[in-house]
Amino acid sequence: MERPRSWLGRITRGTADAFVLVMAARLARLRGLHRDERGVLSVMSLIFILALAMLLGMIINVGQHVDDKLKMQNAADAATYSSTVVLARGMNAVAFSNHLLCDTFALTAFLREARDRNAESMTPAILQAWSNVGGILDRAAARGAFPLHPKFQTAGAAITAKVPLEQEAVRTYGELGSAVAAEVLPPLEYSLRERLIPEYQRALVQTMPLVAQSVANTVSLRHGQHPDNKQDKSINRRRGVQVGVLWRTSVQPAGFPDERDPLLRTLPAIDPAPGALTGQAPPVPDPTPDGLEGLDFAAIPNANFYFQRSFLQREQLARDYLNQWVNDRLRFFAYEGKMSQYFPLYHAFACGQLLRLLNEEYPQSNLPHMIRLAPNGLDPNRFRDCTDCLDAARDYLDQGFMFVGVSYRRPVPEMQPGLYRWALGHDPLAFGQAQLFIPQARMWWHDGSPGGSSNSNIGGGGFGVPIDIPLDPVTSGPTPPGWHHDNWSADWSLWNQNWTVRLVPATHPNVATILQTHPPAGALATGQPLQVVLPNFGGLDMSRVRDLNNH
Repeated sequence: MERPRSWLGRITRGTADAFVLVMAARLARLRGLHRDERGVLSVMSLIFILALAMLLGMIINVGQHVDDKLKMQNAADAATYSSTVVLARGMNAVAFSNHLLCDTFALTAFLREARDRNAESMTPAILQAWSNVGGILDRAAARGAFPLHPKFQTAGAAITAKVPLEQEAVRTYGELGSAVAAEVLPPLEYSLRERLIPEYQRALVQTMPLVAQSVANTVSLRHGQHPDNKQDKSINRRRGVQVGVLWRTSVQPAGFPDERDPLLRTLPAIDPAPGALTGQAPPVPDPTPDGLEGLDFAAIPNANFYFQRSFLQREQLARDYLNQWVNDRLRFFAYEGKMSQYFPLYHAFACGQLLRLLNEEYPQSNLPHMIRLAPNGLDPNRFRDCTDCLDAARDYLDQGFMFVGVSYRRPVPEMQPGLYRWALGHDPLAFGQAQLFIPQARMWWHDGSPGGSSNSNIGGGGFGVPIDIPLDPVTSGPTPPGWHHDNWSADWSLWNQNWTVRLVPATHPNVATILQTHPPAGALATGQPLQVVLPNFGGLDMSRVRDLNNH
């Protein structure tokens, strides 16, 4: 008799049967899977979406880097141009103060004569001689000595009547000039005695490169800021601020380490004053010396050339300014009050006052700054015309008048850092090059037709007296057809106030070295060391760097 199955056996047998049924169903489904197209679109869509997401991330990532590159390049160009404009303004300020120094000498001489009234003291004798001549003509006319010349009949009376009028005009102008000199002359003499203008020029030469460096950093910093303050703080936490540095082509930042060396300083300006180096006490000692006078003279090899040239040009320009003061302020006596000879006398005594100022009181001080010569000693103005000094001219411009601005920052965070990474071994940077120069006068075509404007009459018969005395008419022939230059100075010197700036291709041989050089911490306007990784070109020259950068 068969024994009945236990409950455990019945469960095991049922489970096995169920398993066999499930596996059979699964195998049947697998065998028909290649014919089942349900869900295929979902799988393909998932793969496509993943690929699209990766592509979109790549596009956004590349776009971010391209946008950042353009913004950094704009920042570098703006920082380079703006900071070099500061240097151009510094050059123009030195040139303006050179003219101001010469004009101060001229006006001081003019007012010293107004104070001393030497010319006025000589006019009574001259006018008395004219009065005598008038009496002689009167007596001769009474005897009928001029029957064929009726104009001489009244000449004596006219001269006799004009003599006291001219004497009164001379006396009145002398009192007016003396009163003005009492107020204006002391500040002018104080300026010369204290050497205020040369001290200002030396401070300007020392300071403007530091201002330019600050401008380069500020412009670069502002170009790296986000309009939203919150986002800007977030970006700065990840990338740091964008820093700008203005470099000289000598691979030194502008204004660093200092500007005392006249052969290496940023602004090519030389102070030719010898100071106390001659061993002789100056005729007018400086009450408050700044300690910088004479340093340039001691450091440059051809110091006497700078000194002599500055001395001669100072006298020439001061004479020109004095002539302008005399011609303008004493115009009445040059055209209407000629009998007194007050105009030529005043001019002669004022010239004597000027020579005393230049040659006796300040022969070695209050000298205008001179532009730095080329390393071979050539005057830079010769570079415009010579054909055998092109290499020297290029080297002179490259060393003293070319500047490179660089913007630094850490890279943009990747959009998908797990998938993409910053491929370069250094942080991004952008750079630009600018030239400080004097533009040539432009050419224009004149067709020979009549017309044109003449110089306006500045007039003036005295200090603040609106007497309009016309100039003698100037006659000139017709202008021939042809090309003509605009009437502005192209003199490459510190007498010219036309210094300007232009961006040029970054082709200087030292650009590659500059890009691989960390600026010293003291040279940065922020005062902090540069926290970026710089490139290592491994000895590549600038031609290869240009191929890679396409700047």
